[in-house]
Amino acid sequence: MQTQVNLASPASPLSLRATPRVVATPPRKLKKNEPVTSALVLVAVIFFGVLLALMLMAFFAYAPLLCASWLGILYVIGLYLSTESKWRWHDAQEFENRFWTGTAFMFSAAVLYIKDSPLAVGQWSSSLGLVLVFGFTSSVHYFDRFLHRQKISHRPRLKLTTRQMSSNLFKYKATAEEKTQLVMECVSRIDRHYLPSTINSFINFSEVKRRELKIFRILAGAGKDELNYILNHTQLALLFYKVKDHSNVREDQSRTLILDLLCTTRLADLSIMSRAVLLDAMMVMKISAHPMAEKWVRNIILKTQGDDLSNLKAYTDAKGDFHSMHKLVFNDIRDPTIRADILSHIQREASVQIAHMRLGTKRGRSRKQQAWRKVLSDVDDTLYSSGGRYPAGLDTRYPRHTLYPGVLPFYRELDMGTVGPDEWTDDRIGNLVFLSARPHVYKDVSEKKSYAKFAALHEKMGMHTLPTMLAGNLTSGRAFMWQGDLEPMVTRYTRCFFED
Repeated sequence: MQTQVNLASPASPLSLRATPRVVATPPRKLKKNEPVTSALVLVAVIFFGVLLALMLMAFFAYAPLLCASWLGILYVIGLYLSTESKWRWHDAQEFENRFWTGTAFMFSAAVLYIKDSPLAVGQWSSSLGLVLVFGFTSSVHYFDRFLHRQKISHRPRLKLTTRQMSSNLFKYKATAEEKTQLVMECVSRIDRHYLPSTINSFINFSEVKRRELKIFRILAGAGKDELNYILNHTQLALLFYKVKDHSNVREDQSRTLILDLLCTTRLADLSIMSRAVLLDAMMVMKISAHPMAEKWVRNIILKTQGDDLSNLKAYTDAKGDFHSMHKLVFNDIRDPTIRADILSHIQREASVQIAHMRLGTKRGRSRKQQAWRKVLSDVDDTLYSSGGRYPAGLDTRYPRHTLYPGVLPFYRELDMGTVGPDEWTDDRIGNLVFLSARPHVYKDVSEKKSYAKFAALHEKMGMHTLPTMLAGNLTSGRAFMWQGDLEPMVTRYTRCFFED
């Protein structure tokens, strides 16, 4: 098979600067023992499954009540993890924290109080058992809050370059920094590390309300350049999460007031990067945590047109985490009408951009200085060698996890296109997306390791941008592992390809 790069056609998806004709190596013939690998994996899974079943039956015979309670708890946890973005108990972080706290309480109570448990301390001393249950439950509660705090405290990894700053900002930078510090000081006063926000609002309502009102007034009174500076230098997701709606009275709905201010009233003053930061903070907070959030997302996207919309999508995908534009539109947005409005707007603006380029207008000629290309790539046997290890891939030419020579410059050249600057500059936005067959599991559990590798490649190996990744699902992964059926995986790949 030969792959020919058409240098004469700028529309060719593989057109590069002065790139000669590339002849691909013949496909490697499958070894005779490769089909056996799938069978061996299946036998191993069955063996360990039977072993686990026998151990479970032995434990059930020894402690039937404890085992039955554990099975019930595990079933509830499995149901919970498999219904992400579908059930209401995932709508807000507070609901998830209550679920894990309640699960920890039931688990510890079963271990310490059920009669046939080998650790039935509650049968000997109810007071000691109560203390241990309370201690374990509190530990799980605060550990879950700690993990969530780490996520919402991180700002998106978008680099604000000097070229993207307004010239007026340098005149008012000291004032903008002071206002940013005041905002974060208010957040720190609201945010009690060892006291849940609901309890803190109940005990210190007047102080919390005063700080929330001060944040609103700072954001409402800031100049255009100051506001953009504040949003790009504030832990915005932490701010959105800690500021609450305390009642149905409009004056007490601090979160609603601040979000409506940024997403509606002052949206025209926000730069494209600030809009991407705003969308990211809402995704980290959870779109489902506020009934108006989907409408605010639609307003942000529909009020962004042309090349600005393309840049907004690119910024949202270039943060190096799983909060991508694809996730926002096809997972976080649950209302089909709002999703249809967003997709129609994107398609309509794309048609306008194509028309400008075909007509050769001034705007169209400026667009041709960039490739405007979304680079989609596989990971195994494309970015890294699988070493021939099943089920990742078949390539045995390089050791496992070896980065293919020249693949990172190849991605960069595809992203840059054939015209414009010859070097990748900091003010450019990357458009690199990886497709992965690994199934998406609760939140970013399965993707976290891959994004850490991408970040290392960006920082140490010269990857030109932080990519996003479209993961598979449990259905396609199960069909491939158990039945060797690739069709669900190919269907998932194709769907992600057209959606992105």
